[in-house]
Amino acid sequence: MAQFGSSRRPPNRIFRKLASLGGMIGLVLLGVSVPVPVRADSLTGTIDDIYAWTDSNSTDPFTGNMTKTDSRSIIQLYSLALTKNLWPNFKVFASGTLQKTDGDTITNGERASSTTVLTRPFIDVSLGSFPFSIGANYGKTTTEQKSDTAAPVTLISETTTGILSWKPSELPSFDFRATSTKNYDKALLLFNTKTDYYSLTSVYQPVTPLQLRYYGNYIDSQDLLGGTETKTLGHDGKVDYTDRFFKDRVNFEASEEITTAAVTAQAASGQASISFQAFAIRGLQLNTTDVLGLSRVPLASAPFLIDGSFSGLRSDANNIGSSLFPTDTTPRNVGLQFAVPTEVSTLDVWVYSVHDTRFPDTTQDFLTAAVAGSFTWDVYTSTDNLSWTLFQASVPAVYTPFAGQLGVGKFEITFPNGAKVTAQYIKVVVSPLLPTAAGGTAANFPGVYLNELQAFDTANVSGSSEATQRSTARATNIVAKVKLLENPFLFYDFSYFAVQAETASVSTRNSTLSNGLSVNQQFNPALSGSASAQRIDTRTDNAAIGDTVQYQFYASLHAAPLRTLSHSLTLSDQTRDSQIGHSSSQSVYLTNNAELYKNVTVYLNGGQTWSIDEVRERSTQIQYAYGGSVIPVKTVTITGASSYTRFNANDTGFYTRNDNLSVSYYPLPAIYLTAAWNTVQDSSHTNRLKNYGANWSPFPGGSLLIGFTYMETLQTEDNSLVQSLTESVRWNINRRTALQLSYGNSKTSSDLERTKTRGFFAEFTTTL
Repeated sequence: MAQFGSSRRPPNRIFRKLASLGGMIGLVLLGVSVPVPVRADSLTGTIDDIYAWTDSNSTDPFTGNMTKTDSRSIIQLYSLALTKNLWPNFKVFASGTLQKTDGDTITNGERASSTTVLTRPFIDVSLGSFPFSIGANYGKTTTEQKSDTAAPVTLISETTTGILSWKPSELPSFDFRATSTKNYDKALLLFNTKTDYYSLTSVYQPVTPLQLRYYGNYIDSQDLLGGTETKTLGHDGKVDYTDRFFKDRVNFEASEEITTAAVTAQAASGQASISFQAFAIRGLQLNTTDVLGLSRVPLASAPFLIDGSFSGLRSDANNIGSSLFPTDTTPRNVGLQFAVPTEVSTLDVWVYSVHDTRFPDTTQDFLTAAVAGSFTWDVYTSTDNLSWTLFQASVPAVYTPFAGQLGVGKFEITFPNGAKVTAQYIKVVVSPLLPTAAGGTAANFPGVYLNELQAFDTANVSGSSEATQRSTARATNIVAKVKLLENPFLFYDFSYFAVQAETASVSTRNSTLSNGLSVNQQFNPALSGSASAQRIDTRTDNAAIGDTVQYQFYASLHAAPLRTLSHSLTLSDQTRDSQIGHSSSQSVYLTNNAELYKNVTVYLNGGQTWSIDEVRERSTQIQYAYGGSVIPVKTVTITGASSYTRFNANDTGFYTRNDNLSVSYYPLPAIYLTAAWNTVQDSSHTNRLKNYGANWSPFPGGSLLIGFTYMETLQTEDNSLVQSLTESVRWNINRRTALQLSYGNSKTSSDLERTKTRGFFAEFTTTL
């Protein structure tokens, strides 16, 4: 194995714990080899033990000063879960988790030790027999932290929930939920909060097309140390009607929804600043490399951003972690839509972070300060979810771990000098990290998932007065689609959406009316086309926004003269008139796909967009992409791709380009070789990445897997070169137990620092 750096004896405390851990793993290996009988009731358990060691030497090229760091840690994770049916309709689920992390770091001879112990008992009982069910659960998370550099602290989070459900046939259903959450430190010196949450949901469908729904909630949040209390009472009622007429030629949908909310805050004594959450009616999301997308493209609906779940969605679309190869720097746009223009002073972005995206529930961890500080955030506002204005650019945000769940934390974005912004739409933009960010440690967090976005406003209250915010919103939505002709397929599309909202200071009414025609025609087996024309009228009584009229035209022609050849030409035109002025945008885009020979496919796409904004400033954007794949023999696959975007406005411009090439080779069924090269360029810098890998499974069934990876990254922005070499072995002892070992070396050199690092990682996992 290649080595960079020097060796050092392990700290005695870690060495003793490692020896003890090895003996315990030996006993487990003996135990898991014995078959376990299967029972009707379920009892499962997992053991996940990790040992990690890194040794690094960093040199300042200007002063010659060297920093030597030796860091070792042991992570022990044990969990047990029991499911038991005491009676046919009475079910008990209980689980417990223990996670202990011991760490030692020696920096230039100075040792710092830390220990974190997390326990999480949980029990859930439920009794149900149609149409009635009742249940309750209790969970408590305790995190004990000890270190040489800070006083010990114990953080506690308790949650108790009761559920009552009544769902009779052909009658209204009722779901009642009561939850009490307490978050505090054991000494009651840092924080002590309590939140009581009550909700009632009722759904009734008297006839098939008609559905009635009611949702009410009451939230009482108390800061017992600060002496402040916030109470929220909300009601939401909705009527939905969906039906089809005239032999399904007419599809009709209509809904009416009324929402009310009242938020009251009070300080126990003296003056206090209270944060009111500004509740959104819709979450918004967009991922795009399109430069115009940051200021001109509307965001799509994203309900997961306002559903109260801080770890629910985990996908590439909402991941801002460091994907190793190829790099993904597509900006993530997440936003909120309010019923009326709303005053906002703080935005909280909640994330869920993990070390290993394959096992997100067992490798969760809080972000380190260096990784969290590598993110920067842009804030945009809009009046219509179409034209976005930059409010605050490239600002860092304070990251705070959430004591109640490992891996969950929030970024708090505040505006400078106590500023506030009033907007009906607001969004933040952040890009995923490069693996080389934060001194290369960003590669430890390939999964950092955006899961919730919250907005807050502040108000000053005293013990003798209350601050109350009330809001009411009424939304009407009507959608109709009518088939006018069968050949060609000609449709008339109609939609109407109106929101009338009131707060103590603002009363507005907004409506959007859309009328359009769409047509689809198959001219012959090889040629088809489609087109649509639409007028959108937006009305509002807010003089600052004004009324708008939009015309949108879209046409597409698709040709497939051969089974292996296809072409598509798309034209679009959009104009918009408002009290600000006239704007327009036209685009043309051509796509081509071909299979030249068997296992040889290529594509070539390109297009251009021309835009004129309300102040008559012109801009153009040119995009093209090409690539293909070749399989010369069944054991070799070669794939290449290139994309280019150039944006020009006001005699200035910039571009982005991404080129990548990858080769995979299976010389034998048990051997897999890969190589990949990636170049990312823009107007200011260039990043080049190389990645080589090999995997070998010497035994049938893949019980043993040997891996090798080499990665090299060059960034011209700071003339940094990162080289890393990793060798790994995974032994699947049986279907329930696995042992993984890896060893790596890395070198980093830049204008600011030169670093050599070695590391060893061992993980033992088993399911009992």
